[in-house]
Amino acid sequence: GCELCVRICPADALKLEPAGKAIQAETANWNYAVTLPDRGDEIDKTTIKGSQFQKPYLEFSGACEGCGETPHVKLLTQLFGERLVIANATGCSSIWGASNPSFPYTVNTKGEGPAWANSLFEDNAEFGFGMRRAFQQRRDFLALEVENTLKDSSVKMSDQLQKLLQQYLVMRKENQHDLLLPRGRSIYHQ
Repeated sequence: GCELCVRICPADALKLEPAGKAIQAETANWNYAVTLPDRGDEIDKTTIKGSQFQKPYLEFSGACEGCGETPHVKLLTQLFGERLVIANATGCSSIWGASNPSFPYTVNTKGEGPAWANSLFEDNAEFGFGMRRAFQQRRDFLALEVENTLKDSSVKMSDQLQKLLQQYLVMRKENQHDLLLPRGRSIYHQ
């Protein structure tokens, strides 16, 4: 690196070493840390305290020290997890958020993580709105297909599946989508 932080530290608390040496020394600690269980689903993630028990999907951003963007994005990843979709505006966040070869967003054990896209022009609001409309269109089409399948008597399904599909449609119409979230408790689970 540039060693600026090492040179400016008043207490001489920092010392740069070759990356290979540091990686070798910390491999055992890293391997232990990645095996720790995720307990985020055991606490209500809609509280301030509970949000901090959720897995952050932002690691090692490489942003400038004291950057105010990264804590906010980290919190967003904890609140929305692998369902987060980011329509990024060109600027600092596109530098620390997508500079090859590093990428600060991470995934869960199933390989799922936040979706990130960048619009080169200053239209990320419209860009994000288009992404949201596309998601809505796909969900509307899925609901239509579920309705058609439930009405079609030639489709064979178990009573349990039929009940779950009907429940999905009811919850969707009542705007209780967060009940369908796969992990973390919502206000409906209290």
